[in-house]
Amino acid sequence: MTTANMGWESGHESATTAPYGTWESPIHASSIAKKAAAKEDVLVDTCSSKVYYVESRAMEDGRNVVVDAETGVDLFGKSWNARSRVQEYGGAPAVVHDGVLLFSNFSDCQVYVVDLKLDNIAEPRKVTSNAAHRFADFAVHPLHPNLVVCILEDHTIDVPSKVETSLVTIDTTSGSVSSLISGSDFYSSPRFNADGTVLAWCQWDHPDMPLDSSQIFLVGIQAVQTGLKFQIGLTTTPSPSVDAHPLLKGQVNDYADPPWTLGSSNCAVLDKDHLLFSASSEGRHVLRVVDFDGAVKEVNCPYVHIQRLRRVSEGRVIFLGTQDKEPKALIECSFDGNLTPSFNRVGPTDLVEVSATLNIQSFISVPEFVKLEILEPKFAGRRPIYLMLYPPHNPRYVAPDGEKPCTIVNVHGGPGSIEPRGLKMEKQYFTSRGWAWIDVNYGGSSNFGREHIERLKGNWGVMDVEDCAYAAKELSCSARPMIDPKRIMLRGGSAGGFTTLCTLCQLDPSFQVFAAGTSSYGISDLKVLSEVTHKFQSHYVQSLLGGTYEEIPEVYRSRSAVFHARNIKVPLLILQGSDDVIVPASQAEAVVNAIREKGGQVEYLVFAGEGHGWRQATTIQTALETEARFYEKILRLIPEAAK
Repeated sequence: MTTANMGWESGHESATTAPYGTWESPIHASSIAKKAAAKEDVLVDTCSSKVYYVESRAMEDGRNVVVDAETGVDLFGKSWNARSRVQEYGGAPAVVHDGVLLFSNFSDCQVYVVDLKLDNIAEPRKVTSNAAHRFADFAVHPLHPNLVVCILEDHTIDVPSKVETSLVTIDTTSGSVSSLISGSDFYSSPRFNADGTVLAWCQWDHPDMPLDSSQIFLVGIQAVQTGLKFQIGLTTTPSPSVDAHPLLKGQVNDYADPPWTLGSSNCAVLDKDHLLFSASSEGRHVLRVVDFDGAVKEVNCPYVHIQRLRRVSEGRVIFLGTQDKEPKALIECSFDGNLTPSFNRVGPTDLVEVSATLNIQSFISVPEFVKLEILEPKFAGRRPIYLMLYPPHNPRYVAPDGEKPCTIVNVHGGPGSIEPRGLKMEKQYFTSRGWAWIDVNYGGSSNFGREHIERLKGNWGVMDVEDCAYAAKELSCSARPMIDPKRIMLRGGSAGGFTTLCTLCQLDPSFQVFAAGTSSYGISDLKVLSEVTHKFQSHYVQSLLGGTYEEIPEVYRSRSAVFHARNIKVPLLILQGSDDVIVPASQAEAVVNAIREKGGQVEYLVFAGEGHGWRQATTIQTALETEARFYEKILRLIPEAAK
C-alpha cells in the first residue's frame, strides 16, 4: 500500500496548496447537528405490510419519534418519546400491529397505545402504570391483539443485582400485566408464529453476555378465555430446542451483530425456500440469500452497513442502509424470480445540505479496508488488526509536496463492538479539513469472527491499547510512510475513551506515539465501574479483565487511568455528560484532578442533561467544534485570531 493509492492528494489542478489540517470545508458542525435525525429502527405492520420507522431527533433534545414511512407524518406529538430504557441501552421501543401503535415512553417508561386507523389520531392512551417497571420488545398475539408479550424489567429494588427481568403479557384493554416466563437473568426477542400457537424467545444468564452464550426456546401457547378476557398460557414446558442444526456449515463470516441494543436483526424470511442475511465481510455488510439446504448466493448491494433487516412481504424486505457516500436511509429491497435484488430509497436521507449549488458528495472521503498483523509472542505467531482508513479529501485543496497528514485514530466503544463502515459526517468534518481518519477494530471487536472477539477476554486495557499504538506506528513508519508520526491524535467514547486514557497513561515509549487525546464519557476506574454499572453489563467487566476485583485487584488498578493519570504527558480533552449513569461524571473528574495536580494540560467540558452519548443538537455541535479547536491549538494549525 502506498500514499498515492490511498488518494491523499485529492485536489484538482486549480486546487489551492495548503498544509493538511488547515483546509476550509463547507461541512460545518452546526449543519451536522441540525441534520442529526438518525433513523434507529424499522417497524413493519405484518397485517398490512405498512412500514414505519423510529427517528431520533437531536434538534428535539434526542426525542425518538415514530414516523409513517409513506407519508412522513409523525404518529404522536412532541410531548412523547418512543425510547426504551431496558438494559439501559434500550432498543425495540415500539410495534405496530393492524393499525395500532404500541410504544414505551421514555420519561415514565410506561406503555402507551395509539389507534392509527382513526381519521383524527388521538393522544396516546396510557396502558401500564407501575413507575418501577420498564418495557420493551413487544410481540402482539395474532388472534387476540389486545394481548402483548414483552420484556419487563422490574426496578422495584433499583440496584443492579436486584433488578428482575421477565417476559410478561400486557392486556392493553384492561392494563393488566401478567407474568409469563421468569427465572433467567435476561430475556429478549419474544415472537409468535402466524396463528399464535407457538412463542419463541431468547434468554441468557450471568456471567454471560448474549454473544457468549444464550438459548432459544419454543413453547406452545394457548389464549385461554377467563370470563370476558383471554389470558396467554403455556401448553408445553419451556425447554431449549434440541433438533437445531447448523444451516451455514463451513461459513466463517459473522451473520449477526452483537445485540448491544434490543431489536437488532440481520435476517429476514424471503419466501418458503429462502432467507436473506446481512453478513460481515472485510469491515462491511454484504447481502446473502441462503436456501434451507445451506446454499449461499451473495447479491450485489451498494450498502456497506445494514441494520434492522425486516420482512415486508414475499420477496420484499426493508432495512436501514448506509453507503460510503450516502448516509443512513430507509431502503426497500425487492427480489425477482432469479433472486436479483432491486433497491429503492423510502423517504429522504440525512445528507447534510450546505448549499443549493454545492455537490457535497465531492467532499466525501471514501475509506479503504486494511488488515495489519502484529506479532503475538504469547502464541509464537501474529494476530490481525482491522482498520478503516479515510484519507484527507477536499477537491479545493492539495497539500505541499512531501507533507504527510495529521491523523485522528478513532477507538470504538463496547468494547466488543465495531466501528462500522459507512458515511458519518463527523468523520467527513475532519477529512474535508485535511485530516486522515483511522478507525481501529482491535482484537475483541465484533464482525471479524469468534476468535477475534475472544481475544479481548482477560486482555481489556492491554490488547486494545497495543493494537491502537501499533496501527499508528505501522502507518507512520519509514516502511509505510502514510501519516505524520508527530501529529497523531487518539480519541474514543465510552470503552473507546477507556482505551484512549489507558494508552496515554503508558510509560513504555513504544506506546507514546500520540500527540494528544480526547476521551468522551470514558471509563477511568474499573473497580467503580464493576460496582455501579447496570445489570446488563454487571458481569462483563469480569470477563474482560479475567476475574472479580476481589480476585485480581492489581489488574483492576493497573488498568484504571484514575490511578495513573499523572503519567499523561500529552494534552487531553475530556467530554462528559452530567446525567451519565453508565460512566458517572465522578470518573472523569478524578482524572482531571490528577492531571492538574501534576501540572498537566487537560480541558474538561460537561454537557448538562446528557447521558452516555450525545443526543442534543447543541451538544453535538459544541463537542465537535471543541475537539477540532483542541487539535488545531495543539498542532498550531490555525492562528487563534482565525478560529
